[in-house]
Amino acid sequence: MTSPIISIRDLTLRDHTKFLLDIPLLTIDHGAAVALTGPSGAGKSLLAATLLGLTPPALTRSAHQLTIAGIDLLTASPQQLRRLRGGLVGLVFQEPLDALDPLQRVAAQIEGAIILQQSLPRATRTARIRALLAEVGLTRDDYPHRLSGGERQRAALAIALANDPLLLIADEPATALDPGSASAIFALLDRTRQHRSLTTLLITHDHSQITSQTIPLHLQAGQLKTNHLVRSTPYPIANVAKPTPPTPAPPILTVKNLTVAHLNLAPLNLTLHPGETIALTAASGTGKSSLLLAIARLIPARGEIMMDGNNLIQCRNAALRRRRADLQILFQDPGSSLSPRMTIGSIIAEGLAHHHPELDRATLATRVATMLTDLNLAPDLAKTYPHRLSGGERQRVAFARALILRPKILLLDEPTAALDPPNRDALIALLLALQRAHNFACLIATHDRATAQRLAHRSLTPLPATIATPYTGPSYPP
Repeated sequence: MTSPIISIRDLTLRDHTKFLLDIPLLTIDHGAAVALTGPSGAGKSLLAATLLGLTPPALTRSAHQLTIAGIDLLTASPQQLRRLRGGLVGLVFQEPLDALDPLQRVAAQIEGAIILQQSLPRATRTARIRALLAEVGLTRDDYPHRLSGGERQRAALAIALANDPLLLIADEPATALDPGSASAIFALLDRTRQHRSLTTLLITHDHSQITSQTIPLHLQAGQLKTNHLVRSTPYPIANVAKPTPPTPAPPILTVKNLTVAHLNLAPLNLTLHPGETIALTAASGTGKSSLLLAIARLIPARGEIMMDGNNLIQCRNAALRRRRADLQILFQDPGSSLSPRMTIGSIIAEGLAHHHPELDRATLATRVATMLTDLNLAPDLAKTYPHRLSGGERQRVAFARALILRPKILLLDEPTAALDPPNRDALIALLLALQRAHNFACLIATHDRATAQRLAHRSLTPLPATIATPYTGPSYPP
């Protein structure tokens, strides 16, 4: 009889205060398709890291049995662990932009993964790289920042498959993707599993993609429930009340004929008022994120971006830096935008210290603690680091970093796409409450129609440059 590819007995993982994982028994056979669900912070990604022997050193691990792909992690040598990681087990990380090397094209990263595990002639490596790119449906070899979200996920999958693993772990592989792109990624994973006779462990909060052939596991506060799936109820869009229209006021931001060189989009024209939210709605890869980056003056663009009587396109150096406090951006992948070498408190306080050097250290610490509390985060998180937080917590930290400056405008790039339904709903309610309290304006890029309807007063859809009308902006029907 073939031994299970995953065999766990009496596994616990704890920090100095509580148990983070407590799994009495788990076995997964070769060729199985397993879906691991659970709320943000339940320990799903921590379990995936444990299966690769990547338990954080600050945590205490205990187990009577912990065998993965034939390797006993309780007694494994460094050579065995290297063989396990990227060899016997492939891992697709939750935030591919954070996991991919920004200085190398995809093909070079696939080749690097092969070289770490195997000694193959260059011609053989080249042939394998081409076959992998074709298998995952990636039609171009480029740097990660030039790829769309779906293309980055395909690149990460190609790297994970480079050495023909026995087990593939995919941690939220469709996070931040529109429904069409997400379905394509899930279908690709299923085809790959069947074609390669792989065992797959899919970590996801998208229950709609879990098929009847999938073995469901549910993790709740570190406790594992087998053959159990807690399904989320889709939010009823038809019953959603539109946000209260803001009080009429002169526009705070006016964008005229904005174009970005690498985008095949018609010029952007919009007017944003204090307290108003506008959603840019379109599928993944259409250029929504680039438009936000252009408005924030983080990539080159042409046109006019008028704010407080200043054209940001023409602002330079000190003049542009002064505007940064009033125009803050929340990036799509919060993990890649938070410095891993800084504490949460330092990350949140950095902008405030830069724009208000007159504040002393005690005042900064007080404001950081207040900001964390406002976002329903524990103030003592200020002493920890981003890698210790869940995806939902990192997203809230990114909000705290932006909101602590009391900006007039927030640019939000897929603010809820990486969150499970309960955290998504909580964050939407929190954002609406903060906007009512502080009257800031929002420009949101999203593919999620439900999120757009719950947050935005108006919606705009980017159009291809070949269409005469630059943008269309009807509000969603009531």
